[in-house]
Amino acid sequence: VLQLFIFPVTTISVLANLTLITIISSTHVLHVGAYRYLLLSFAVVDILISIVHFLVVPGIQMTEFGFIFFGFRFIGEATVVGMVTDLIFIALFYQTFVLLVFHYAYRYLIICDPAWRNFVSGNHPWRNWIAIALTVDAMFIGGYMVAIKFGGLPNDSTRAAFAPMLKAAYNIDLLAPNRPGYLCLAYRVL
Repeated sequence: VLQLFIFPVTTISVLANLTLITIISSTHVLHVGAYRYLLLSFAVVDILISIVHFLVVPGIQMTEFGFIFFGFRFIGEATVVGMVTDLIFIALFYQTFVLLVFHYAYRYLIICDPAWRNFVSGNHPWRNWIAIALTVDAMFIGGYMVAIKFGGLPNDSTRAAFAPMLKAAYNIDLLAPNRPGYLCLAYRVL
């Protein structure tokens, strides 16, 4: 059912966002101003998320001792491939939250016009906004990757703990010779 559902939803998402990009790019309304670039970034990120979601088909399973996140389409690949595709999906998924921060910051700057606005909108506003965006995104993704490094990567104990549950629920063998990749958080060790 999920496979039948994911293709039309991905298609609609990509087509709707491409339509939005086309409208924003071809229509120049003065009162929208620089907000158009924020809308464009939302549309581009949504297209990327939709495509990666279609390619990965993410799955998450909660248990009494933690949760495991994996991509159905890459479960037959080696550990590194599964982990990398999971990390790409999660990093893109959380980009929407980073964009929301910029959305609220932009609205705050426009509506409240704080004194420090000149720092951002000074001589080179594009350079300043891009530098802020890259810094915030690097901190966000970097923090996420550090958290994953210290607790979410596959290891023998989590593989053994999650293997029976995934075998019973999805017929996925975490102990197979290819050692499928996943991300997890174990609250306690069995």
